[in-house]
Amino acid sequence: MCVCADVRALASSKQSDSEPEDFDAWLMKNAEAWEKAEQKPAIVAWISAAVLLFVFAEWLIHLPALDIVSLLHTHTDAYRHTHARTHT
Repeated sequence: MCVCADVRALASSKQSDSEPEDFDAWLMKNAEAWEKAEQKPAIVAWISAAVLLFVFAEWLIHLPALDIVSLLHTHTDAYRHTHARTHT
C-alpha cells in the first residue's frame, strides 16, 4: 500500500450535509484509520516536512529585506501611476 493511500485514509473525514459529525466520532474514525495505516513513519515524515516548509515559507515571506523590496516596488508603481495621469 502506498503512502498516499494511507494519508488519504487518515484525511477522509467526510461528513453528511444534513447532520454535523461529532468531534468524538471524527476522532475515533481517524484513530482507526491511523491504526490501519501501514507506513506510519512515512506519514509522519511527510506531514512534518509540510509543516516545516510552511514555517520556512512564512519566515521567508516576512523577511525585512523583502519588505524593503516591496516598498520600493510600491513607490515605483505610485510614481508611474501619477506620472501617467499627469501627462495624458
